Order: sequence, then structure tokens, then C-alpha cells
Amino acid sequence: MYFEATQDVQVAISREKQIKGWLRAKKIALIESMNQEWADLSLDWLSESESGAVKREVLRLRGTSAQNDIQGKHRG
Repeated sequence: MYFEATQDVQVAISREKQIKGWLRAKKIALIESMNQEWADLSLDWLSESESGAVKREVLRLRGTSAQNDIQGKHRG
């Protein structure tokens, strides 16, 4: 949904702690300022062929999950 890049692990830890202290509404505003559709940004980390396979698998699993919900087969 959202990420920030840094070369300094201490900066990353400090920023993570800062964001953790925010109210949910502020976190949502941060995500939506960079990613209005709440897209899974990790899909862009892979090569095109790998990404296609992952996207197909995600869609397959979502379809299975949606079908299970329709049929009342909730996992829990």
C-alpha cells in the first residue's frame, strides 16, 4: 500500500515509530496521498513474467475466496 525508501536503517526505524504513533485517519491519508487505489505495490518488484504469474495467482485465490464466501465456506 505504501513504502518509503532509505539507506539508513536508523532513519527507517525512527520513521516507522513515528507513523505507528499516528491516528488511523492520518495513516490512511498518507497511503492515499501516494496510492489512491491501494494497489499492491509489491507486484512491481518482480519481472514482467514473474509479476504476471503472481497476479494470476492472486486473482485465482481471490476468486476462490469470493466463491467460498458465496458458498458460506469461511475459513477461520
